[in-house]
Amino acid sequence: IFIYLFISIFGSRVFNHNMCENLSLRYSAVIRESELRESEEKYRLLYEKSEDPMMLFSGSRFEMVNKAALRAFGIEKEEDFLKTQPFNFSPRYQPDGESSIKKATRIMTIIAKEGYYRFEWIYKHTDGTTHPADVTMTAIPSKGKRAVFCVMKDVSENKKIEQELILAQKKAEEANQSKSDFLANMSHEIRTPMNGVIGATELLLHDELNEKQKNHALLIKNNADSMIKIINDILDFSKIEAGKLELYIKEFNLYDLLKDFISSMANRVNEKNIDFKFSINRGIHHWYKGDTGRIRQILTNLIDNAIKFTHKGRIILSCKVAKDASKYSILKFDIKDTGVGISKNQQEKIFRRFNQGDKSTTKKYGGTGLGLSICQQLTELMDGEISFQSEAGKGTHFWFTIKLEKSRPVDTLKEDYQLDISSFENFNATALIVDDNITNQMVAKEMLKVFNLSIEVVEDGLKAIELLGKKSFDIIFMDIHMPVMDGFQATSTIRNPESSVINHNSVIVAMTASAMQGDKEKCLSFGMNDYISKPIDLNSLQIILQKWLPKHTHLTSKTKIKKITQSRKIDTINPIFDYQAIFNRLSGDQELIKKITKRFIASIKKHIDTIQKSFIDNDLDAVKNMAHKLKGSASTIGCQRLSNIAYQIEIAIKKYELDEIKDLIEQLHVCYSTSKRAIDVKIK
Repeated sequence: IFIYLFISIFGSRVFNHNMCENLSLRYSAVIRESELRESEEKYRLLYEKSEDPMMLFSGSRFEMVNKAALRAFGIEKEEDFLKTQPFNFSPRYQPDGESSIKKATRIMTIIAKEGYYRFEWIYKHTDGTTHPADVTMTAIPSKGKRAVFCVMKDVSENKKIEQELILAQKKAEEANQSKSDFLANMSHEIRTPMNGVIGATELLLHDELNEKQKNHALLIKNNADSMIKIINDILDFSKIEAGKLELYIKEFNLYDLLKDFISSMANRVNEKNIDFKFSINRGIHHWYKGDTGRIRQILTNLIDNAIKFTHKGRIILSCKVAKDASKYSILKFDIKDTGVGISKNQQEKIFRRFNQGDKSTTKKYGGTGLGLSICQQLTELMDGEISFQSEAGKGTHFWFTIKLEKSRPVDTLKEDYQLDISSFENFNATALIVDDNITNQMVAKEMLKVFNLSIEVVEDGLKAIELLGKKSFDIIFMDIHMPVMDGFQATSTIRNPESSVINHNSVIVAMTASAMQGDKEKCLSFGMNDYISKPIDLNSLQIILQKWLPKHTHLTSKTKIKKITQSRKIDTINPIFDYQAIFNRLSGDQELIKKITKRFIASIKKHIDTIQKSFIDNDLDAVKNMAHKLKGSASTIGCQRLSNIAYQIEIAIKKYELDEIKDLIEQLHVCYSTSKRAIDVKIK
C-alpha cells in the first residue's frame, strides 16, 4: 500500500508538471504564431502600400510585384506583369553605352557573390518612355530556391533638378565669360583713345608752353590718369569675381621700390601742403620675390585715401619686419593720417565692394568704392591681412602685412624706377609700328622719335609680312586687334621659318589695350618677346628699348622733342569739321594734319561713289563694310557729321530699310561737299 501510494503521488506530480509544461509550450507557440502573422501583415502592408516599386524574381521570371511597380511600368493587372520577361522593361542600351542584357548579367553575378548591390538603371514604361531609377537588389531564399528582391526608386525629378542645376551653372559660367570678354573688349576700346590722350598730352608737356597751356595740359593728364585707375579697378574687380586674380612673382629690391613710390607721391602731397614722413627699420632684408605692381597698388590705394581725406596735418608711412625667418619675412606697413577719419557706422563695412562712406562723402571725394576691397584680396593673396583703427575727426591708421620670400640680388633692369626727361637714351635702330589706329600710329611714332629711332608704319599684319619680306627691323611694335591679319597671326607667320620674311628672330613687342589676366602669357605663347600695355608712356618705352636693344644705345645729355606750335586760333565748336580733335590726335603736327586731311579729301569722294554703286548693285554687305570704314576714318579726321551719317547707314542696313539707306547716301554727297569746304578753310 505504501509503495502504491508513493508511486501514485509521485506519478501525478510528474504528470501535472509535464501537462503544465506542454500547455506553456502550446501557449508560446500560439503567441509566436500570432506575432508572426502580425509581422507578416505589417510587411505585407508595407510592401503593398509602398510608393517605391518592389519586385521578387528568380531566374528570368517575376514571382511577386507590388502596386507601385505596376504603376511605374504602366501595367494594370499583376498576372500580366508576372508573365512579362524582366528584360522587356529595359531599353536596349544603358546611358553608358553598355547593352542592358550584358550589364544585367554582370550585376546578377555580383549579387550572387556579394548578396547585395545598388546601382542606377534606366527602365522602360509600356508607352515607350524611359526613366532613371536608383535600384537596390538583395539575394533571399524563396520556396527552397535563391531569389532576388528588388526595390526601385524613381529619380526622374532628381535628375531633372540636377540637369537644371548643371544648365544654370553652365549659363552662369557663360555669362561670367561673356562679362570677362566684354570687359576685355571695353578695356581695349577705352584704352585705345586714352592712349592717344595721355601720349599726346605727355609729349605736349615736354614742349615749351606758357603757364595757362601747361595748366590745361596737366588737367587733361591728371583726369586721364584717374580714368585709367578706374578702369584698372573695374578689371581687378572682375578678376576677383572670377577667381582669377593672380600674382606675377619676380625678384626686386624693397628699398628701391619704396624710394620710387615715395617720389611718385611727393607731388600730390605737396599740392595739399601736408607733411609726408616715411621710415623703414634698419636691417630689413633688401631683396625679395613678389609682385611689385600689386604691392605698389596696395600702397597707392591707402596713401591716395590718406591724401584725399587729409586736409591738414601729416601722413606717416612706415615699414618694419613683423616676423623674420631664414627663407621669408612678414613685412608690416603702417599708414597713419590726421584726416577726417571713419565714422563707427561705416567702419564695419569699409572693406565691402562699392562702399564709399555716406552720400555726402561720395559726392565730395568720388572713387569707385573698390580700392579697399581689392587691397584686402591682394593682401590675402600674399598670405597677409589688412585692418585699421579710426575715429571720426581724429584721423585713421591702416596697416597691412605681406609674406615675401627672400632672394639674393640679381643683375636685372628694374621696371619700377622713375626716369628723367633729361636722361633719355638714343637708340640708333630701326622700328616697325603695326597698328590700324591712326591716333596710336602717330603717338607711338612721335614717342619713338624721342629715342632717335628710324620708324616705319603699316596698318595690318599682312602688310607687315609683305614689308618684312623686303627688309628687317631691329624691333617691331605689334598691335593685336587689326583687320585683314591680326597681331597673333602676323607673329606666327614671322616666326615660321618657311615664311618669306627676312628675319624670323626680330624682336616683337605686343602693343595692345587689352589688360585682362593672361593676355601677356597669350602674347608670349604666340612667339612675341615682350608686352607693353596701352596707354604707353615714355618711361615704359625706354624700359622696353633698353631691354631689347642694348647694343644700339648711347646716352644723350638732353632729349630733343619736336616742338608743337599752334599758329592760329582753334575753333572748338564745329559740327562739320572739328580741327581741335585732329590737332590733339596728331600732337599738333600741322604739316602732318595738312597731309592727312588732303589725302582724306582726295579719297573720300571715290569712297562715297563706291557705296552708291554697291547699293545700286544690291550688294548691301559691301555697303555696310564701306560705311563702317568711312565712319571710322571720318571720325578720326574730325568730320563727325559725315561719320554719323555712315553710322546711320550701318543701322539702316541691319533693319533692311532700303528707302532710308538711299536717302542717307544722298546726304553723304551733300555732307562731303560741306566737309570739304570746312577743311579747306581751316587747312591752308
